[in-house]
Amino acid sequence: MMLPPEGMDQERSSPLSVLVVEDDQIVLPFLRLALARLGYVTLAAPDCASALATAEDPGVQIDAVLADVQLPDGNGGEVARQIRELRPDAGVVLMSGSPEELVWAGHNDASLTLVAKPFDSLQLDLALRAALAAATTAGPGPLGPIRSGFARFNFR
Repeated sequence: MMLPPEGMDQERSSPLSVLVVEDDQIVLPFLRLALARLGYVTLAAPDCASALATAEDPGVQIDAVLADVQLPDGNGGEVARQIRELRPDAGVVLMSGSPEELVWAGHNDASLTLVAKPFDSLQLDLALRAALAAATTAGPGPLGPIRSGFARFNFR
């Protein structure tokens, strides 16, 4: 039995689209490269306002959101929740270099997948797969079974 490549939707046989919400112009290219190598299509937003504008566009496919917790115009956890209201089937991964920030951002939302920077592309893919599975099984709404986890790895 052949499995589809990472980042490929098994039912649609098309690449999954990830909205990356990251303001660090050093980190963003690494994330885009890692996601592209995993087979994901990436959209980038440098802040909360841009991320929400992208999510509000019905012509844009968003299967998952990968958001930094600290953004220049707000909190990545809050913008991820707002995007989930618009796109209830989207998986959400929050990332931060500070484990304390991750705990605070996801403290009342077990449907979020949390990863600590730095991480490698394998952990990124696993986090996205977990977030997509959580969104599929939990459905709309902020709470679901606990699926969150911390990872600490290096970009490769």
